[in-house]
Amino acid sequence: MSYFDINHFYKYGFALVEEFEPEKNYIHQEMKNINWVENIYLEYDVYKVPDWVLANVTAEEYHSHYDYKLVENTPNNQFNDIFNKMIKDSYFCRLTRGQNVEVAEVDFYCGTSGLDWHFDGAKVPIDWPWFMMMYFNDDWEEWHKGQIEFGTLEWDLDVNPYDVNQSFTYSANAKINQTHSILPLTNTCLLGMNHNPRFVHRTVRSHIASNRYTLLILFKVI
Repeated sequence: MSYFDINHFYKYGFALVEEFEPEKNYIHQEMKNINWVENIYLEYDVYKVPDWVLANVTAEEYHSHYDYKLVENTPNNQFNDIFNKMIKDSYFCRLTRGQNVEVAEVDFYCGTSGLDWHFDGAKVPIDWPWFMMMYFNDDWEEWHKGQIEFGTLEWDLDVNPYDVNQSFTYSANAKINQTHSILPLTNTCLLGMNHNPRFVHRTVRSHIASNRYTLLILFKVI
């Protein structure tokens, strides 16, 4: 029986989604069919992106991480339906009384140069409360790295974490207790919180030889 640990979700800010194997398998195959190209925006933390991304997104849009909806430019329009189904039919959604949600945005990427401790609530709208991460890496080995790590922040009340004019990531002297490390293995799927500043996460730089195919899906309440 599939199970979503709701206690873990509210205690640590995320939990694994152990549902939807047919949908995951379909997405996995479609991810392998994508024509991945080198990311020309080198300061960004992604090695490769689908070719349609660079064809449809300007440099200004790309640098503003949450200002565009890649799912609208996806040649395979079944993705949007699948993502909406996954959240609406999920055990998590049933436990939260079936709030009416829909996909707000999807990012497709391969590989990461790493991103330090942060919480997405500093950037995303307040009505986007959850994010989903999905990984598809058939040949992952330990030396490839690229894991996502979760932690809890000892919140400094002198700092407003919702002030987007401040750094997206926390300074090196921030007091963060790492709680979990999730490997980017194929069909690993997790749901996380966007708007609790105490729940932070970071990504570890992946080796360039690793095909760390990743989906970041942001949901909004409607």
